[in-house]
Amino acid sequence: MLPKVKLEIKDKNLKLDKIFPAPVEKIWLEIGFGSGENIKWQLDNNKDIGFIACEPYINGIADLLILLDKEQLRRIKIYNGDVRDLFQIFNPNTFEKVFILFPDPWPKKKHYKRRIIQKATLNTINIIMILGGELRISSDDYSYACWIMHHIINDNNYKWVAKCKKDYLHKPDSWPNTKYQEKAYKKGHTSYYFKLLKV
Repeated sequence: MLPKVKLEIKDKNLKLDKIFPAPVEKIWLEIGFGSGENIKWQLDNNKDIGFIACEPYINGIADLLILLDKEQLRRIKIYNGDVRDLFQIFNPNTFEKVFILFPDPWPKKKHYKRRIIQKATLNTINIIMILGGELRISSDDYSYACWIMHHIINDNNYKWVAKCKKDYLHKPDSWPNTKYQEKAYKKGHTSYYFKLLKV
């Protein structure tokens, strides 16, 4: 199934709204989708969206493809690689929502530069999102959660919608359970949920 839904880098001015076999009104992006539980849930509950799904590991892609039905396969394109390779072909003001759920925390200090949450990455995501677009980030690593907070508090391009501690410690209903979240729960880790809006 992958060749039918695979996203290839060919055109730097790729018209994403034209690449889905089914008509879509909105386009969402997930960066590192793991086993694909969030994408499956979102496609089940949002019939007007198209999804760009980025994942470097083929096992995760296989897990996602098994979950999707024929209709959903018409509303998704999968990139088997690092999303940063795609940033150059995404047009500004394209995505209504972007998901970065439980990314690799790269816990060693010498590896912090490998974390996906960086000022440059947040700037690029801001450009490719529509005004008022939503960026969702989650992590169960305390050090990484602090790192995320530092970056979003100091970024004037986003509004962090949390009004109190409860808002980022309790998972909203529209954030489905994922394999990585379940692993965190079993390990007794606290998960953090960040919702940001482009301003």
